[in-house]
Amino acid sequence: MKTKSAKALFLAISAALAFGVQAESFPVKPISMVVPFPPGGAADAVARILADDLSERLGQQVIVENQNGAGGTIGSSRVARAKPDGYTLLLNNMSQSTVNVFNEKLSYDALKDFSSIGSVAYIPMMLVSNRNFPAKDAAAAIKYLKENSDKISIANNGSGSVTHLCGTLIQRAIGVSGLIEVPYKGSGPALVDVIGGQVDLTCDSSASTNAYLESGKLTALAMTSRERVPTLPDVPTFKELGYESFDLSLWFALYAPQRTPDAIVEKISGALQEAVVDAKFDKRITALGATPEKPADATPLALDKRMQSETQRWRQLFRD
Repeated sequence: MKTKSAKALFLAISAALAFGVQAESFPVKPISMVVPFPPGGAADAVARILADDLSERLGQQVIVENQNGAGGTIGSSRVARAKPDGYTLLLNNMSQSTVNVFNEKLSYDALKDFSSIGSVAYIPMMLVSNRNFPAKDAAAAIKYLKENSDKISIANNGSGSVTHLCGTLIQRAIGVSGLIEVPYKGSGPALVDVIGGQVDLTCDSSASTNAYLESGKLTALAMTSRERVPTLPDVPTFKELGYESFDLSLWFALYAPQRTPDAIVEKISGALQEAVVDAKFDKRITALGATPEKPADATPLALDKRMQSETQRWRQLFRD
């Protein structure tokens, strides 16, 4: 009996020492950063900027892998099932905090099956239309929506995605229902169809829409932020239009599989906290129309709290 106990203690100590050595030498090979959406969207853009920075800080290449489908749940599911060794990470937007609300048959639990690393950046959303949409400014668009809601289509990235949430909140705020909702696998294909005129509207981030706004292929109608965005000074906010409580920003965060050793999570998080105050990182992120998070919000504890509060917020909102 004593021999078995001693053996069990020896194995436990050996495992702990092995984890310690593993964490101290981490990383010793490239890291995969899974983005659960296709190339061309805001999450992809943020991930590539972050991957470049972390590659330098961690001394190993961080490779962005786009694995889209099912509103982001396919890529997220892959990370949830991955080996918890720090070599497979998830860069997701705020839909990570809504997926449990909208998907009852998920193969994973967004709150329980991931280790939080930290928040990365946030960016306001905007309602945009194709250039043939009859209304050319925010006030005219809202009037047109109210009078023709059952004839207007709006694209989103699937149930529970931030584009879906944004579109739903806009309809609730202005008091319309019945817009024809058209789901896509990501912002890239959704925007292609809006530009092409197959769909009238979408609500997406400036990171996804900036190039199309500059070329005149899309028209920005209204911002979801509390204040106007410096890069789009002529676009009003919903608050200015009389919808005082409307405030929605798209945030991005980094996760590892649950049971990833704390030392590895802390090492990656430490690199992230350095990144968000780096001038080069700031310049690239702000070029997207985004804002880096503060170091205090780029921590595992802060992201855990955010996930809990945001999930509760959306569950309460859509329950009502």
